[in-house]
Amino acid sequence: MDEGDAGPVGCSPYPLGPDHARDAMRKQGLARDLPLDRFFKRIKKTRFCWLWTGYISPAGYGSYTIARKYYRVHRLAWELGAKRKIPRGLHIDHLCRVRHCVNPKHLEVVTQTENNRRGYGFSGLNFRKTHCCNGHPFIGANLHVRKDGQRVQRVCQTCMRRASRDYMRRKRASQRKAHWTQVTQEGTDG
Repeated sequence: MDEGDAGPVGCSPYPLGPDHARDAMRKQGLARDLPLDRFFKRIKKTRFCWLWTGYISPAGYGSYTIARKYYRVHRLAWELGAKRKIPRGLHIDHLCRVRHCVNPKHLEVVTQTENNRRGYGFSGLNFRKTHCCNGHPFIGANLHVRKDGQRVQRVCQTCMRRASRDYMRRKRASQRKAHWTQVTQEGTDG
């Protein structure tokens, strides 16, 4: 790889070249001498994403070793591209939803909550719901927000009323049955 070439042809997010990136990494204390050539050889540029071809964890994130310490490659790529550290308490979100993508244009610094909301886990899917399972909209008077400790739960008022009404009907029917069972037993005993 040439000294002026910072990665795959025409796709360097590091406009100041590999020397600047190496100096930035040294200042951040990530490595004494970052082997950028080795880093960039493990990137495969596709039409949309830059895919990490090195080690990929079972969770789908790329990993890179510098001085016997493991780093997530998307975090390194963002720090190299932005030329600054990721602020404490924040996370890197893959806008393309590809966990081993290292294109800095696809990476954004967000809070843990925002990262979860954008994802495809339970919290992200539930956050994007606009209607309950019976088709009632989660808006206005039909929306009830329950807070159980740290968990916030959105509940459809229409479904909650129906469930409560059905429960009370079953309870009254059970009480009537128990009462008539008791009355008939008393009538046969006496």
